[in-house]
Amino acid sequence: MPIYEFICCSCGDKFDRLVPLDWRSAGVKCPGCGSTELEKAVPKIGGIQSGGKLSDSGDGATCPTCGPGICNI
Repeated sequence: MPIYEFICCSCGDKFDRLVPLDWRSAGVKCPGCGSTELEKAVPKIGGIQSGGKLSDSGDGATCPTCGPGICNI
């Protein structure tokens, strides 16, 4: 089961939960207000390293060979 970061649509609280892939049917509730109106936060990927060819430019990973985004090496 993956760990997701959630944002509560009611109170704005952010929290992490270990939930099944189908998290909407898992009954996840905000620990602050108990709301089930949640959005899954989009993780920011930066500083990923694969074979020593990626670097963190502050706005995501960049490979000198493949360019920005996911490295194909």
